[in-house]
Amino acid sequence: MNVHMVRISAMALFTMALATAYVSSLAYAQDTVVDFSASPPSGQYSFKSWTPKTVPDLIKGNASGEG
Repeated sequence: MNVHMVRISAMALFTMALATAYVSSLAYAQDTVVDFSASPPSGQYSFKSWTPKTVPDLIKGNASGEG
Protein backbone atom coordinates (compact mmCIF):
# COMPACT_ATOMS: atom_id res chain seq x y z
CA MET A 1 0.00 0.00 0.00
CA ASN A 2 1.54 3.30 -1.00
CA VAL A 3 1.52 6.57 0.92
CA HIS A 4 -1.23 8.07 -1.25
CA MET A 5 -3.62 5.20 -0.46
CA VAL A 6 -2.83 5.46 3.26
CA ARG A 7 -3.69 9.18 3.23
CA ILE A 8 -6.96 8.56 1.40
CA SER A 9 -7.86 5.78 3.83
CA ALA A 10 -7.06 8.00 6.83
CA MET A 11 -9.16 10.85 5.44
CA ALA A 12 -12.04 8.46 4.74
CA LEU A 13 -11.88 7.09 8.29
CA PHE A 14 -11.77 10.60 9.75
CA THR A 15 -14.74 11.70 7.62
CA MET A 16 -16.74 8.64 8.65
CA ALA A 17 -15.94 9.29 12.31
CA LEU A 18 -17.12 12.90 12.02
CA ALA A 19 -20.31 11.85 10.25
CA THR A 20 -21.00 9.21 12.90
CA ALA A 21 -20.46 11.72 15.70
CA TYR A 22 -22.77 14.23 14.02
CA VAL A 23 -25.56 11.70 13.41
CA SER A 24 -25.35 10.35 16.95
CA SER A 25 -25.54 13.89 18.36
CA LEU A 26 -28.77 14.43 16.42
CA ALA A 27 -30.27 11.37 18.08
CA TYR A 28 -29.83 12.95 21.51
CA ALA A 29 -31.20 16.38 20.57
CA GLN A 30 -33.89 17.55 22.98
CA ASP A 31 -36.83 19.86 22.50
CA THR A 32 -36.48 23.44 23.65
CA VAL A 33 -38.31 24.16 26.90
CA VAL A 34 -40.18 27.45 26.88
CA ASP A 35 -42.49 26.93 29.89
CA PHE A 36 -40.61 25.99 33.06
CA SER A 37 -43.79 25.10 34.95
CA ALA A 38 -44.83 22.44 32.43
CA SER A 39 -42.58 19.66 33.76
CA PRO A 40 -39.30 18.98 35.55
CA PRO A 41 -36.24 20.42 33.79
CA SER A 42 -35.21 18.01 31.08
CA GLY A 43 -34.36 19.92 27.91
CA GLN A 44 -32.63 22.91 26.46
CA TYR A 45 -33.69 26.27 27.80
CA SER A 46 -34.21 29.29 25.58
CA PHE A 47 -33.88 32.85 26.75
CA LYS A 48 -33.28 36.27 25.26
CA SER A 49 -29.69 37.40 25.29
CA TRP A 50 -27.79 40.42 24.09
CA THR A 51 -24.15 40.80 23.11
CA PRO A 52 -22.71 44.32 23.19
CA LYS A 53 -20.56 45.29 20.23
CA THR A 54 -18.36 47.80 22.08
CA VAL A 55 -17.32 48.57 25.66
CA PRO A 56 -19.53 51.70 25.79
CA ASP A 57 -22.49 49.51 24.70
CA LEU A 58 -21.67 47.16 27.57
CA ILE A 59 -21.56 50.02 30.06
CA LYS A 60 -24.75 51.62 28.69
CA GLY A 61 -26.64 48.31 28.69
CA ASN A 62 -29.36 47.00 26.43
CA ALA A 63 -31.60 50.08 26.18
CA SER A 64 -33.73 48.65 23.38
CA GLY A 65 -34.60 45.48 25.30
CA GLU A 66 -34.16 43.34 22.19
CA GLY A 67 -32.91 39.81 22.62
